[in-house]
Amino acid sequence: MEFKIQQIRDNKKWGNLILLSNGNIELEIPMVIGPRITAFRFIGENNIFYEEPEVNKYFHSREWFPYGGHRLWHAPEVIHRSYYPDNQPVKIEQTENTLSIIQDIEETTHIQKIIRIHLETNGQNVHVDHILINKGMWPIELAGWALSMMGPGGKAVIPLPEKIPFPEELQPNHSINVWPYTNLEDERIRISNQFVTINQNPQAQLPIKIGANCQNNWVGYFMKNYLFIKKINFDKNGIYPDLGSCVEVFTDNNMLEIETLSPLQTIAQGEAIIHQEEWQLWKVSEIPTNDQEISAAIKVIIYPPKKIFCYNEIT
Repeated sequence: MEFKIQQIRDNKKWGNLILLSNGNIELEIPMVIGPRITAFRFIGENNIFYEEPEVNKYFHSREWFPYGGHRLWHAPEVIHRSYYPDNQPVKIEQTENTLSIIQDIEETTHIQKIIRIHLETNGQNVHVDHILINKGMWPIELAGWALSMMGPGGKAVIPLPEKIPFPEELQPNHSINVWPYTNLEDERIRISNQFVTINQNPQAQLPIKIGANCQNNWVGYFMKNYLFIKKINFDKNGIYPDLGSCVEVFTDNNMLEIETLSPLQTIAQGEAIIHQEEWQLWKVSEIPTNDQEISAAIKVIIYPPKKIFCYNEIT
C-alpha cells in the first residue's frame, strides 16, 4: 500500500476535492470550503461521516453552515466566535506523507485554523493534528476542539474508569456533564458502570448533549458494520472547557457528533495549540446492544495513544 494524493475536479457535490488514500482507507477533503474532512471510509464502501444535502448553495456565504464531516473549532463555545463560517476556499500543502488544510485568518477572531493529516501507509489509522494559531495582537485563552459529524442510526460510546471498592478511594475520580437542554430520561442515553452510550435516532424530536472527563483516552461510534475510534490523551493536570470535558457527544435527528477537546491554553501572538487525534476504522458484525458486546468489540484498543501536546513553535 502507498500514500496517495489525488485531486478530483468538478465533483458534483463538492467541486474540486482531494482524495487521500493508502489503498485500504480513504479521506475526501474539499478545496472550496474548510478546513473540513467530508468523507472517511474503506475504499469502495460507505462514508461514516454525515453529509448535509445541497451543500454548494452555501459556498462563499457569510453564514455558518454545518456541511457535515469533520471540522475544527476553538472552545469554549460562543455563538459569534465558534460559528465563524468556513465557506471560503482553503490552501492545501503536502509533504511526502502529510497533507495540511489551511484556512485564511478569521477576520473577527484573528485565529488561523489548520488541519494536518498523516495517513499511515498501511492499515486503518489516521493521525489528525488540529492547529490553532493566534494571529492577533494579544494573548488569548482557548482550547482545540475537534468535531466529527457521524452518519445516522449509530451508537456513541464513552468509556468510564474502572470502579474502586469502598473505602479504598474516598474522592470522586470522574465526571459526566449535562447540557441544559438534555433530558436525562431520554431513551437515547444509557449510563452503566462501564460506558455512557448515546444512540442516534432519526425520529428524535429534541437534541441532547453529554460530556465527560474521559480518562480512558478514546471515544467511539458504531454505525452499521463499522466502528470508528478517536484516541486522544487525557491530561490529568489540564483544565478543560465545559466543566472539565475532554470528550463530548451531541445528537439530533440528523446525525451524531463525537467531539474531543484539548486543555485550555493561553497563547501569545504567533503561538499555536496543536490538539491531536488518532483515528481508527474497524469492521464489526453489528452494533452492540450491551456492555459485554461493546467490550468485545473494542478489544482493538490494545495500546496507549501517543503523547498529545500543545506547543508554540508555529509562527
